[in-house]
Amino acid sequence: MSLRILQISDTHLGADPGFEVGSGIKPWERTTTLVDASQVWIHQDAIPIDLIIHTGDLVHRGHIPHDDGESTYRGIELFRALSKPTHWLVGNHDNRVALQRALGSMPGEPLTDREDRWAYHFSHGNERIVILDARGAPEHDPQGDISPDQLERLDLLLRSKSNPISVFLHYPPIGLDSEWIDRTMLVRNGPELHQLL
Repeated sequence: MSLRILQISDTHLGADPGFEVGSGIKPWERTTTLVDASQVWIHQDAIPIDLIIHTGDLVHRGHIPHDDGESTYRGIELFRALSKPTHWLVGNHDNRVALQRALGSMPGEPLTDREDRWAYHFSHGNERIVILDARGAPEHDPQGDISPDQLERLDLLLRSKSNPISVFLHYPPIGLDSEWIDRTMLVRNGPELHQLL
């Protein structure tokens, strides 16, 4: 049977449920509606979901220096209502330290020896899931950058050819023909990842 993954991204939650992004967009309201609808959908026998992967930007202001992690903790708690294994990627708005503290131990085998990265892989059924941490250095933000050791370990996994592999990251590794995303959000060494895949 195929692995069924519910992929969610860019919820941009704030610590305050009344927080708004842009002109009146209420992330908590939208995300709560998403979680409520997903609760019904993922438990249907016709379309069972095996796991959830949130591909980054759980929060909106986690990347600023004085973020206390409250929005990260509250966001993770909201998604726990779905009662499915959930995996979290670091996006350019996320607080990596708060994410690591809230989740505790890494739920898989690390793809890097660096403690300041949240990158790992795990098996679910007969498939291997790879979670890359492409959050780059502050001077390159919001662009991503995948550390060389992550790419090396991914290469080893891909060469093993033992199970199907799905790779997840927050940032696009190649251009999308979207002027603002291609200008600001690409993985700086995305062509290296693309070549591996």
